Amino acid sequence: EVFTDLATVGPTVSVITGPAAMVWASAEMGASIGGAQVAFGIEVNGATETIIAAEGDGFSTLSGPGSRIHGAAHIVYDTLTPGLNNFTLKYLTTDGTGTFLNRTLWVMSL
Repeated sequence: EVFTDLATVGPTVSVITGPAAMVWASAEMGASIGGAQVAFGIEVNGATETIIAAEGDGFSTLSGPGSRIHGAAHIVYDTLTPGLNNFTLKYLTTDGTGTFLNRTLWVMSL
């Protein structure tokens, strides 16, 4: 399954990093159909060859119809190419319409 942008992309944070960075992300999310998976992942590009957003680098949950959960995740990327790197939240909904609110993203070079 593919993570993608929403109509309003991001958030995106651009940071000059060394070979490692810690990323914190959160969002309030839900789906219009019960049992649908909603998730966010983090894509990295720039100096680093693109690292595609995937389930292991974000937060994923099953949603009840019309309900929302606030999910948060942190991950350390330790194979970055030093330089200007862009970190962007990407989103996934397996069924129905996904809702993603109060999206936040922080990045700290290590």
